[in-house]
Amino acid sequence: MVPSKPTDAQRPAHPEPADDPAFTIDPRDRDRVPAALRAQLVATQRAAAGALPAATGVRLQEI
Repeated sequence: MVPSKPTDAQRPAHPEPADDPAFTIDPRDRDRVPAALRAQLVATQRAAAGALPAATGVRLQEI
């Protein structure tokens, strides 16, 4: 995933997450999206040594 933000076109339709972190899928992984959308998604943060300091559920918009 690549850090991103809601587009100007998306903000009026979905103002509540406008300040939340947003990400886009790396084009090399786009063929994996349909399978991922059929499962529960979790975003994780990893430390350099591999520790897992944070995880959160993923909220999908306008798919």
